[in-house]
Amino acid sequence: MTARSRLPSRARFDNRGNPDMTVLCIERHLNFGLSLEELQSDRPIIGIAQSGSDLSLSG
Repeated sequence: MTARSRLPSRARFDNRGNPDMTVLCIERHLNFGLSLEELQSDRPIIGIAQSGSDLSLSG
């Protein structure tokens, strides 16, 4: 993707129209160990959530 505005993550991590919210989102994700370059790069940010528990027995 060449257009930065096409990525949904641009609305959070590179929104020059709302700098206060951008700073809050960036700060939160920097605390998780991501770098500023990763958050504002042209690559999409993908998260995978697992709702099941590995400790529960199904039998």
